[in-house]
Amino acid sequence: MTKRPTLPPRLRKGDTLGLWCPAGPVRDAERLRVGIKLVEDLGFAVKLRGPCTPGEGYLADDDAQRAQYLHELWNDEEVKAVLAIRGGYGCLRMIGLLDWELFRRRPKWLVGFSDVTVLLNTLMNHAGLVAIHEPMTTTLARSGEEGLASLFGLLTGNFE
Repeated sequence: MTKRPTLPPRLRKGDTLGLWCPAGPVRDAERLRVGIKLVEDLGFAVKLRGPCTPGEGYLADDDAQRAQYLHELWNDEEVKAVLAIRGGYGCLRMIGLLDWELFRRRPKWLVGFSDVTVLLNTLMNHAGLVAIHEPMTTTLARSGEEGLASLFGLLTGNFE
């Protein structure tokens, strides 16, 4: 019999979302600022890890460092969900560096799409955690009211 996947705990207003770049660096500081403001306006706090200013390189940081930022956010008791800032390419390069036992011990939501999809799927396969294929921080403003309601309805369990 296959074990049922684990649903991480639902978020409540005031909870903290951890933000990090799992692949490429921030390309548009204004889109990041707007995304953070939308999260905060919905009643959530934000905690950033890693380089979160516009970068010129292809990756936000080296593979080990990007994996470490994710581990730091996941291990942080204040952080109740982790939201990718943007996609790009590079998530697959981190898979072998991730601590799946940490993810199992501390169930949280992981949110993103594009290149982040490999992390969402592998989190399910290796840790049995349900993840959310939804907008990232820099795409929240383009998601419209329905998109925001969908994402935060999933995270909180409150569908209005």
